[in-house]
Amino acid sequence: MQKYDLAAIFESSKKFQEKVFTNQEKKALQAYLTAKPVFKNKRMLQLLTVDSQGNELTWIEWINWYYQGVSLSDFPTWLEAAKNELSINDVDFASYTDLIDLGWEVKDVVKSSIDISAQGIGNYIPNDNELDHWVRLRSKNADLFTAVLLAGELVGQFGFIKLTATEYQQMSCGELVEDSIEGLSEITDQDIFLYIPSVVIKPSLQKKSILMNMLKHLFEQLNNSAIRAQVKGVIALAYTPEGAKLCQQFNLTPKPSKIKDQQIYNGTMDALQQSKLFQKVCGTIG
Repeated sequence: MQKYDLAAIFESSKKFQEKVFTNQEKKALQAYLTAKPVFKNKRMLQLLTVDSQGNELTWIEWINWYYQGVSLSDFPTWLEAAKNELSINDVDFASYTDLIDLGWEVKDVVKSSIDISAQGIGNYIPNDNELDHWVRLRSKNADLFTAVLLAGELVGQFGFIKLTATEYQQMSCGELVEDSIEGLSEITDQDIFLYIPSVVIKPSLQKKSILMNMLKHLFEQLNNSAIRAQVKGVIALAYTPEGAKLCQQFNLTPKPSKIKDQQIYNGTMDALQQSKLFQKVCGTIG
């Protein structure tokens, strides 16, 4: 099934209202997804095997998939209108394990993360090596990640990256940039330091309730993690005033940085857990 054949299905507002694939369309979609390593191909193949006819959220996910992974063109007005009718009550919070169970692959999550980071961070410009670098890092850190999903679209993400003591010291001094991190594997007996990449939420969904639930979801994962006792410190690089404020609210200390538009914040896990924001978000967690 060629790209222009898919357009006959996914670029039709009438088809979106009908919310049904014919048997021929299902077979053609299965052949297309099986033959091409496109965005979310395993996830969409999984959706083809379940009876989801008429499900509004699933149909929005199908159309999103087409425009994000196949057509790569702007969303049509009728799709934007349907998405605007969704509410934060339709949001789900998922770990990497949850996403894998749903058919996502690490590269799908990373691509979506990069996309919303580019939307939400004004001075963030992805480079050609970004996808491969973050697939490698996220594969090592799948145990500490929170995704926010709306109609099958990643609209928010927050996770930790495990650093060595040397990397932590280098980053604290402004000598290690994000795209040079090697990180630790999931199983190690070394001291662990957590790097907090930018907390990103799609601009149209930047609600306090979503942020607070993201934070709680991730810290619950850390609290239940086998590495919890090995974590000695945390560090973050803030690129926006909102990011800097969040670091300050978590009792992280600012450090000078040699990189323009970047602020370094670090501190101990004890200091973070004693912050008013942590206690507000997590209560008795930790």
